[in-house]
Amino acid sequence: MSDDHKDFDSFTVSPCSRGEAVEMAIQTGVIAHLVICLLAPFGLAAYGAGGLWAGFGISCMLAAAIPFVLVPATAAIGFFTHLAFHRTQVPIPTLVRVLVILFEASLLGWAVLIAMTVP
Repeated sequence: MSDDHKDFDSFTVSPCSRGEAVEMAIQTGVIAHLVICLLAPFGLAAYGAGGLWAGFGISCMLAAAIPFVLVPATAAIGFFTHLAFHRTQVPIPTLVRVLVILFEASLLGWAVLIAMTVP
């Protein structure tokens, strides 16, 4: 028995459905990925690792990965986040956005690490 004086229904109400969580994750991921694609040429030009043209090449490769890597990964993040937290009082939309942004930041970190190690 719970002592917080809340009905069971107040815990089952979710701020968004699973489909909305997946759609929100995909939209957030695509926007964040396009921002990374725009920042990559300037970051590599400032670093001096191949200059602006290498940055455009990496941006093109990152943009080509959107339908094959980004959309399935962010859809999985949205699906599993909603599956794990839909009966809790965790704000699912905020959590989905934060997890997708962290995923994109890790991808950016890997791209920077690869660009720095390749001569």
